Amino acid sequence: PGTDQMLRVIRFPLHNYTIITCSSYQGEVKKAALSHWIYHVYKRGGCGEHASLKEFTVKRVDGSLKRIVMCIWGLSGTGKSTHSMYVFGEHNRRIFIEKFGVDPTEYVFDQAIKNDDVVAIFEDRVYGSERGSWTKTEDIDETQFPIWRAANSPRALHENTEFDSNGNPSFEGKLFQYYGLPNKNARSVFYLEDTGYFNGDIDSSGPLNVAVFISPGNLHDYAWCRIEDTAFAAKVLADGRTVGHPAQSISVIGKEIYESRYCLPFTMGVSNTAHIVRFYEILEKLKAKGQPVEVYLINTTGRIGAEYEWVEEELGNRKYLMPRTKLMKGPNGIPKPIGGTSPTIEETELFLLQATRGAVKYKPHPIWGEKVLVPVYVEGISQERLKELDPFTYRSMDEMVALLKATIIKSKYYLDQQAPGLPEKIYNAMDF
Repeated sequence: PGTDQMLRVIRFPLHNYTIITCSSYQGEVKKAALSHWIYHVYKRGGCGEHASLKEFTVKRVDGSLKRIVMCIWGLSGTGKSTHSMYVFGEHNRRIFIEKFGVDPTEYVFDQAIKNDDVVAIFEDRVYGSERGSWTKTEDIDETQFPIWRAANSPRALHENTEFDSNGNPSFEGKLFQYYGLPNKNARSVFYLEDTGYFNGDIDSSGPLNVAVFISPGNLHDYAWCRIEDTAFAAKVLADGRTVGHPAQSISVIGKEIYESRYCLPFTMGVSNTAHIVRFYEILEKLKAKGQPVEVYLINTTGRIGAEYEWVEEELGNRKYLMPRTKLMKGPNGIPKPIGGTSPTIEETELFLLQATRGAVKYKPHPIWGEKVLVPVYVEGISQERLKELDPFTYRSMDEMVALLKATIIKSKYYLDQQAPGLPEKIYNAMDF
C-alpha cells in the first residue's frame, strides 16, 4: 500500500493470519508460509526451522544398526536441497566405488525424504509441514536421482527452466543462461512422492539425532567438522553465516553474510533469540537423556585456502581491518575466489555417511580445542585429500587466530542486531 508495488504478502503474526497473493514467484508463497509456520510452531513449544528432514538406517562400524534422523540447515545456493535429498543407490554407487573404494549401499538402508525446507523440532521428534517441495534444479542430473526424478514428473511446475525439443524440462542450460551460467536459479515445484523416496509420512520416527549446518567460508573453515559443545552449536545457528553465492546476487560473491537461524526475514511474533535459546534447551535435554544430537558444520560452496586481503570495513560507527576474499573473473564474467579447493558433493556425502557410522577419527580443533573436532581420518578419503581440505595447510597459526577473531567480531556485530540479548554462554561460545 502506498507504493507502485503489487501486493504480495501481508503477515498478521499475532492474529495467526497471513495473506499470500499476486505473485508469479513461488518463493513469495513458500517464504510467507515459512514465516507463518515459525511462529505457529514456537507457540506450541517447538522450534520452527528453515531446514530439511530425512531419515536413513546405517550399519555402524561395530555392526549395529542406527536410525538417523537428520536435519540440514542452509541458505540459498549452498546445497541444502542437494544434500537433504541425496540418497545412495544403483544410480550413484559406482561413483563411490571408483572414487573412494567404498560401496555406500552396503551401509545404508531404508532411506526416506521427509521434508526439504520447513520443519518443526520438538524434544520427541521432528515434524514436517508439506508433501511437496520448491527446489533449485540447476545443474542436476541423474546422480541426484530423487530431485531429477521429481522434477521430470509431469506433475511438476517450473520456474526459470528451459524445455527441450520434445517439450520436456531440460536442466542442461543450452537456452537459458545468466551471465553465461546455464539454468541459473532454475527451480521446480514437485511432489515429494515423485522423488521415489517418500512414503507419505512427513514426520520423523524419533527425536533429532543429527544436525548439519551448512556455513560455507573461504577464510578459516575446514571442509567438515563436528561440534561437541551445545552452546557453540546454538551460536552457529544464531549466526546463520554463509559466503555470497551467484544464486543470491553477483554483488555478494565472496562476501560473508549473516542471516540468523538461516531465516532472518521470516521470524515474527517472537525474537530470533527466543528460538535460539529454545533450540539450545532441546539439545541440552536430549543430551541429559543420553540421546545427544551429533552436530556437524560443513563447507560446501566455500573455498578452503582461498586467497584474501585485509581491508578497512565499517561496522556501525567503528572501523576494523577485516579479511576479504580475493576474486577474479571467470570465463563467464562472474567473479570467483582465487585459489583454494572445495569438497565435492560426493566427498561431503561420504563424510556424513562415515561420520554417522562412527568411521571418522577426529582431533581437537587447533584453536577451539575440544569444543570442535576436525577429521584426521575418513574411511575412503585419502590423507592427501584431507590435507587439502584443512585450512592450516594454507594458513599459519597466527593467520588463523587473526581470521577467527575477525569473524567473531563481525558475527557479534550482526547478532547484536539480529538476535539481541543472547545468553552469554551462547553469545561468547566461539571466544578463545
